[in-house]
Amino acid sequence: GQGGKGRAAAHIGRVELQAVAQKLGISERELVQELRGGKSLAQVAGEYNVGRDELKATMRAAFAGELDKGVQV
Repeated sequence: GQGGKGRAAAHIGRVELQAVAQKLGISERELVQELRGGKSLAQVAGEYNVGRDELKATMRAAFAGELDKGVQV
């Protein structure tokens, strides 16, 4: 289900939000506003012609980059 308004933004890390916003060509603030308005990430991405698989890949890459930074000695 869709869940409550803004829930997606609350469960996504800042790095992932930044990466998705950049992929969509919008600001992080604009993306958060869309999510708080009740849209899912997939819905917002679809409006910018970004597919679900591309969206997932963008988020995975951002998360993996943060993991790599976290484990460097």
